[in-house]
Amino acid sequence: MAKLFVVGVGPGSEDLVTPRAKKAISRAGIIVGWNLDLEPVRSLLDGKKLFIQSVENYRSVARAVAEEARGSGRDVVVLRIGDPCLSSGLKGLLEDFEGFEVEVVPGISSVQLAAALAKVELGECVVVSFHDYGDTQEKKEFMTNCLKSGKHVFVLSGAELTVEGTAAYLLGVGFDPTTRAAVFTRLGLEGESAEFTTLGEVATKVHNWLSILLVYSPKK
Repeated sequence: MAKLFVVGVGPGSEDLVTPRAKKAISRAGIIVGWNLDLEPVRSLLDGKKLFIQSVENYRSVARAVAEEARGSGRDVVVLRIGDPCLSSGLKGLLEDFEGFEVEVVPGISSVQLAAALAKVELGECVVVSFHDYGDTQEKKEFMTNCLKSGKHVFVLSGAELTVEGTAAYLLGVGFDPTTRAAVFTRLGLEGESAEFTTLGEVATKVHNWLSILLVYSPKK
């Protein structure tokens, strides 16, 4: 029976790919991922059969690979930028590869890098992701309630809600423009940056799509 490895490859830099991730990639004959997922491990992909996912085909590609692996018995690695347990579509992958033996290989998340730069404990924070599907309004309300209850919030922005859109929403529901915030961009990649600022300032700028927003709870 073929085995599925769901492998976190870190935030984008080759030197943040773990030895365990490299070992899993080396044993698999089939590699699946989005173009961004492939970048940190390009040097490890020679001789592998690659399947590239996109917004339009990511579930259909996964299902096609599962079918092929069932027939060939070849192990499959699905690459995920960052950590596969954080906003990676893991639930859908497990559905698409039902019946496979599965190993999830953790990776370094950009949220961890952001927390280190901000010098905050993740236990004091909540991560809200707008990368994946779901009820956007429900997520917004959850984010608001977490901030009011004393938790800092890391926001993974996406098409549903941008960094500046998040700031504008929070201002619109009554948060003070001077509320502390930080924007982390391209963490682990060339040109990474960290800007410690306020919600009001964040709302006035257009930010790179590879950005994470940290909103500090007004209660702390």
